[in-house]
Amino acid sequence: MVERVAAAAREAPWVEVDSLSQVTEDICRPIGGRPTVLWWVGFLLALSVLGVGTAAIGYQIATGATAKPSPRSNKRARRRG
Repeated sequence: MVERVAAAAREAPWVEVDSLSQVTEDICRPIGGRPTVLWWVGFLLALSVLGVGTAAIGYQIATGATAKPSPRSNKRARRRG
């Protein structure tokens, strides 16, 4: 077993190619196909998160909600005067 690993390590780690266009085609071939079901699931999940975020921002704008609470809503601020 060790001999096989050592022999594999001695072999050249690259593959002979005819041209750079062959390398480009080999790399781009998977991209040229149709998206898989897993890609669509991830895309729809991301789209739904975008929709929830957009709705939340729209709600804050429509209701005037802010990140900083109003002094009127703070009980301590009312007691002070």
